[in-house]
Amino acid sequence: MIGDSVGGWEAVRAVGAAFYPILPDQEAESWRLLLTKVWPAFREGRYQGVMEREATERLLAALPETPPWAEEAIQGPQSP
Repeated sequence: MIGDSVGGWEAVRAVGAAFYPILPDQEAESWRLLLTKVWPAFREGRYQGVMEREATERLLAALPETPPWAEEAIQGPQSP
């Protein structure tokens, strides 16, 4: 599965499927890597394992601790 959230990653883990993240603010680079490196590795059976774990770690590092929508709920709407 290709996704951009922890929820997608968790759903994939629950069924034992492969996951590739599209990173926030790095979408173009994420898709480039998917097409040039990840897809060939996946087709050859080399993606799941180290490559998948490293990709998922990059997703977790790229996400804010508190998502913007939750921050607004906590602090209230901000003036422009």
